[in-house]
Amino acid sequence: MVQIIKKLEDIDYDNSDISILASILQVDNEGSKELKRPFRFTIKLESSGETIQCISWNFEFLKIIKEGTSALSLYELACRTGMYKDQPQLVLSGINKTEKESKLKVIFEDPTEADFKREYSLIISSVKNNNLKQILNKLIMENPKFFSWPAATAVHHAYPGGLAKHSLSVCNIALKLWENYKGENIDRDLIISGALLHDIGKLFEYNQDGSRTKIGDLYGHPFIGAEMISNAAKELNLNIFSSIEIVILTHIVLTHHGELEFGAVAYPQTLEAVIVSQADTIDAKAEASLANIRNINPGTQTERLLSTKSKLLRWK
Repeated sequence: MVQIIKKLEDIDYDNSDISILASILQVDNEGSKELKRPFRFTIKLESSGETIQCISWNFEFLKIIKEGTSALSLYELACRTGMYKDQPQLVLSGINKTEKESKLKVIFEDPTEADFKREYSLIISSVKNNNLKQILNKLIMENPKFFSWPAATAVHHAYPGGLAKHSLSVCNIALKLWENYKGENIDRDLIISGALLHDIGKLFEYNQDGSRTKIGDLYGHPFIGAEMISNAAKELNLNIFSSIEIVILTHIVLTHHGELEFGAVAYPQTLEAVIVSQADTIDAKAEASLANIRNINPGTQTERLLSTKSKLLRWK
């Protein structure tokens, strides 16, 4: 007999079949069909507002789950409960979209592509170094892919337009740091250029649907981004080795992950590189945290997040 679940404490994890009416908050991990790793996603119970993570090995469901993350739709989820390594587990066995909309889920509207283009145009026009401005215009303003690309498969800004939103946010954070230390001979043009281009390699690391490419797996976006800057400079007839600004811009892109274990080609060795790296970390962690915490109730915690390596408490 299928048990209808209204709140999490009602769930029996002794291999039971249950049904949950819930909205889909996010895909936590897309898993791998080839490696037989399940995908994971977080739902919000419409009856109680509580959140819980589910898993599935049926990758035919993944497209439906992804579509649900950006909508208020409610879904009837059929799940099988169980324990795995002493941890409770919900395994999705069926899903049905209802005609109802969630009263509890929150969706924040992002600026439109036109809004982003205006903001980018304004900030790029403020760059005084002509070499850097030309590279920015070529790789961003003249690139039709940039404003529609995701910034990741999961974790942060994993949606169309996420790359543009994240890069602009990193730029704004980095400029705040520059304002605080601008008497210390830190180059504003490099802060802007490095922040806006730090993830440019993701245009070839990910497909538009957020899946990873082969070149992305082999090289990673810092290296790809450095190559894109070099190619752009050549097409613009700029000698990258006679322009210290282009050399440092490339260094910022190669080192923005901060640590070698996180994918940086080297450690940041200029103040501009340090600032962009820290701004990137702040925005990625803050956005991932907000995406998880905005849909839980005050006084409750999220699941353990990859970005913070901890559960987050929404205390008010």
